[in-house]
Amino acid sequence: SADASAPKSATGPKGQKLTVSATTGLDPAGEKIRVTGEGYGLTTGIYVALCKDNGANRVPSPCLGGADMSGGSKNSQWIVPPGDPYEGELAVPFGPGGSFDGEIEIRSKGDGLDCADVPCSGVTRADHRARGE
Repeated sequence: SADASAPKSATGPKGQKLTVSATTGLDPAGEKIRVTGEGYGLTTGIYVALCKDNGANRVPSPCLGGADMSGGSKNSQWIVPPGDPYEGELAVPFGPGGSFDGEIEIRSKGDGLDCADVPCSGVTRADHRARGE
């Protein structure tokens, strides 16, 4: 089971902070982790997901869960600026100061990715509407 007492945080290039509740000892069959963030911009939507870590300054990809356009997947979370047309059933809005607090269900493999074989990380990345951000 996850060591929920040892959350890990990372800071992005624009000061955004992502914290995940657990990073080791996760159940390969699937487990919920808490993800929180602060300092994200309010003009671009993001995804929070478990993705292949391709190294510094490289887009993390592919990701488990991908772009959830149905709202049914719990493998990733889509977070959008307040008032975004997708806010509601498909996506949740950022809170004050570009913050968010939610859960994603992660597993070790799926969607052509096996995190037991390649390094993976909990990440945020610009949503499918952003161009190269």
